[in-house]
Amino acid sequence: MANIPASWDEQPAVPPGTSAEKIHLRINYPGSPTFDEAINVLDHKKNRQPVSKAKLLQRVCLAIKNMTQKNARSADSVPDPWRIGPGGIGFENIVLHSLEHVSRGTWQPTLSVCSIRV
Repeated sequence: MANIPASWDEQPAVPPGTSAEKIHLRINYPGSPTFDEAINVLDHKKNRQPVSKAKLLQRVCLAIKNMTQKNARSADSVPDPWRIGPGGIGFENIVLHSLEHVSRGTWQPTLSVCSIRV
């Protein structure tokens, strides 16, 4: 992951004392069902302390990768500019711009697609 401020390694992703152990990440992707994944925001190795913003970002990127794998369609499927999979959009083409807290325990990423070389 590039362009992550070093200070994010120290900043908690959620305020200390937060009772929620997980957040729900929702992704509405064209032509695919809404993707919803629970992400742990407490580090169970560190006495249930909040994970850092950098660690949350890593977990969000892993969830996005899971979404691309789950929604991949074969190259034989109907041509679609938003198709995920071989000959289409891959995880490496997706850029995470922001992660916004939209409601209690729910975060929504802002994503874009960079150029695809086929």
